[in-house]
Amino acid sequence: PRADASVVEAVDHLVANGEQQAGMAMLDRAIHLEPITMAHLRLLRATLGGADPFQGFRIDGAEVLRAYEAASHEYEQPEVYVLDYAVTRVFEDGSSLHLVHQIIRLQSEEAVDAQGEFAPPGDAAMLKLRTIKADGTRLEPDLIEGKETISLPNLEVGDYIEYEYVRAL
Repeated sequence: PRADASVVEAVDHLVANGEQQAGMAMLDRAIHLEPITMAHLRLLRATLGGADPFQGFRIDGAEVLRAYEAASHEYEQPEVYVLDYAVTRVFEDGSSLHLVHQIIRLQSEEAVDAQGEFAPPGDAAMLKLRTIKADGTRLEPDLIEGKETISLPNLEVGDYIEYEYVRAL
């Protein structure tokens, strides 16, 4: 099938019935038969214990924040991109996945207003989306059904926004 919904549903059924290996085999078959259409199933495969397609390519956001704060930079801009990172992984079968990871420090009320709503790309699989408060507390947003954007909770000047997502290209 050209749509992944039936594959995901069948894999979910197999895994729920304790047939993890059969589910993994079904994912492998779907990816093999339609590598470009089913590229994002590589993420589901990783979630179920398979190889992470971005193994060795991801960056630890907490580590980046610690280093940034230890350096105590002073910037005048309304917002600072502490991390702006992307990786495109192209596989032998021609399919590809694109990872985007950003951390933004909000340094003005304008930045708080501008960054308060997050609109993920329509075909993105969100890995992280959160507010990081000045005291280190991490807050996940509440999803509101039918709303096209995601409201980030309790943003204030001095907070960070971190998001990471993957798109199949």
